Order: sequence, then structure tokens, then C-alpha cells
Amino acid sequence: MVIQPLSHALAPMQIKQVNLIYVPLEDRLLMRINTMDKATMGFWLTRALTTRLLAALRESEAKVLEGGDRARFVGVTDEELAQLNRQSKTAQADFTAAWDEYANSHPLGEAPVLITDLKLPNGPGKDAPLVLQCANGMMLTMTLNDVLLHSLLSLVERFAGEAGWGLGLG
Repeated sequence: MVIQPLSHALAPMQIKQVNLIYVPLEDRLLMRINTMDKATMGFWLTRALTTRLLAALRESEAKVLEGGDRARFVGVTDEELAQLNRQSKTAQADFTAAWDEYANSHPLGEAPVLITDLKLPNGPGKDAPLVLQCANGMMLTMTLNDVLLHSLLSLVERFAGEAGWGLGLG
């Protein structure tokens, strides 16, 4: 993960935890990220941005499946294969660990920052960089490795569903 103002880049940081919750008073999702070096950042995701994020994550998930050995899964639908793949990857993530509240630093400040735009500059797929543009002019770049891609997609689908935004989540 890299955070950068529009003029210069900061050193990459390794993600330790990603936390997502729906905040009814704001009618937004709050995404919090802790890094291995104990930095914490918070981001607001609006319904419109969440819709675009879900589309980007799903497109990346589909591209990862296309690049795999699809021929081995005769008789399995694309949807079933996506679900099996997601279950396999999210099994590697720890969804039970308590949120670590003790940050050494807040590179973007203590208050969550609104995400205003997102891009997949290299297109969707495995290890694709996801660039999130913040309202304060900063950009967050996250590399969507298999575990992060599927874990983030599962979290966003779950909490967007809790928000009741009608995004076709079941």
C-alpha cells in the first residue's frame, strides 16, 4: 500500500488489518486500515463509490478466474468457481482478530477521509493496483493480491448489504 499526495510518494506500507463497518448516521461505510508499522487510516465510502468499488473488485475477481486453469473445473459454473475461489482465499484471512486500536501514527489525520474516486490503472486482474483518490488530495494505492482482493470484496459486499443500499447483494 502506498499513500501519496499528488506531488510525491511515501514509502509503501504493509497492511495488517482492514476493518469495514456501516455507519447509519453518516449513511456511509467506514474503512479502516492498520499497517504492520502501527499506522492507522480511516476512509469514508459513499454508496456511489461503493457501487464502483464492488464493480472493480468483481471485475478483478473474474479476471483472476479467467487466468486460472478453468478447464479443470468441468461442470462448475463461473459463479460456483468464483465462490470456491473466494472461500479458499478468504480462509487465509483472519476475520476474528480484534481491531488494534493502538496506532503509533495517523498519516492522513485522526478523522476519516472521504474517498472521491477510484481507478484500476493497469486494468483488473491479479495483483492489480487499486488507486483510491481522497478528498484531501492524497491517493492510496493498494495491490490487490489474492487474499486482499477476495477479503475486501467479501467485506464490502457484507457491509453494503447491511447498509440496505439495494446494490443487488442478495
